[in-house]
Amino acid sequence: KEKNKFYKKNKIKNFEIKEFVKKYFLIIVFKFLNIFQKKNDVVIYNSYISGFLNKIILNLKINQIPQIYSYEFYQKNKDKLKRKDLSNSDLENKYFSKRNFQIKIKLTNNKKFHKILEDLINKMLPNIYLENFEKLKSLTEKKIFPKYPKFILTSCPPILKDEIFKCYISRKIIDKCKLIMMQHGGVYGTCFFEPTVPRHEMDVADTFCSWGWGAKQKIKKVPCSLIINDNKKWNKKGKILLIFTESRKYFTTFQCDSLWSERSTIYHNDQINLINTLPKKILNNLNFRFHPGSQLCRSEILNKVSGRNAKIIKDNSIQLNNFSEVMSQHRLLIFNYNSTGFIEGIGTNRPSILFLNNSLMPFNKKEKKIYYELNKVGILHFNHKSLIKHLNKIYLDVESWWEDKNVIKAKKLFCNRFAYSNNDYMKSYLNIFD
Repeated sequence: KEKNKFYKKNKIKNFEIKEFVKKYFLIIVFKFLNIFQKKNDVVIYNSYISGFLNKIILNLKINQIPQIYSYEFYQKNKDKLKRKDLSNSDLENKYFSKRNFQIKIKLTNNKKFHKILEDLINKMLPNIYLENFEKLKSLTEKKIFPKYPKFILTSCPPILKDEIFKCYISRKIIDKCKLIMMQHGGVYGTCFFEPTVPRHEMDVADTFCSWGWGAKQKIKKVPCSLIINDNKKWNKKGKILLIFTESRKYFTTFQCDSLWSERSTIYHNDQINLINTLPKKILNNLNFRFHPGSQLCRSEILNKVSGRNAKIIKDNSIQLNNFSEVMSQHRLLIFNYNSTGFIEGIGTNRPSILFLNNSLMPFNKKEKKIYYELNKVGILHFNHKSLIKHLNKIYLDVESWWEDKNVIKAKKLFCNRFAYSNNDYMKSYLNIFD
């Protein structure tokens, strides 16, 4: 056990060193390429297209010297610009400090309500979109991205969380620049109702690239960018991996499968029931991967499972960030939420199971046939008893189950709709750009 712990620690440390070297090597490369940027170059930023080489090829195919904006490179430049332009090391205070003027509402008979409304508006409207808006605009004019791009290819995170890039995109759209949005992860097309984020993306984009689903005119089907050139390996003698999602105490996201408050509690209890009911022979062959952004789920489960099982979870938790590498080390992947990871797993033909509480994470009724087929062949389970019964049947010989003709048929049905792929993915992307 001590050797195993030592091995795990060293593996994590080696991985972190590799990632550090890779990150700064890429920053140097990107900085060099930025010298050759033209005013009308295409912007491909945070596009969710995997693989450094794929990004290089894509740039060359559209006849430009590769301009690949790594997140770290962009953030480094962005922070430098903020410091320079705002001449204030405390950026948070400059952007979000108490505003230097107050928004007043003309009071009517209901003075109490208007006073509350006035106070909330002053606290909640960001300074960066009011008194500091000119400063925000000036940051978008610095030489990070081209001044007159032919089009912009991006995905969800920048248009939600990056104020400078959002402002840049908005100004370019006003100038008639075409915006192409790439699907970012799972949930798209599978949820009971369309979440606010995909709806917003489709509203603002000229073209939205989906991984197979969708019938609207602006939605175009492209190969799933997550699984391009993935090695598709998996360890037939490895352990089973149980993958958890992020759960929260409070409401944050308006979508039907988000977990907060009592919904989080229901989700935790489902996983606790599974872990406490699993036969020892399977539990001892189980690894656990908790969402890196949430400690709530891990702590709740460790507090409520039996003592022996808590020790197994602590000893067998996986921390590596490279999810493709993690998947390749296991014989079977169990996702207990409607996830990007499940699409990546089944899309790369690695044995994958979806364990969902259908009242917490209901799927799109239009796709009922697809989910029925997954359930019929044991890929989808709605309760822990069904899942345990299935695991008892297959865990010694996962491959035979995964290669069964009915399972293959169900996989193809799902992948054609939600994890589409073809042999000439580059041609598919270029057709969208024309």
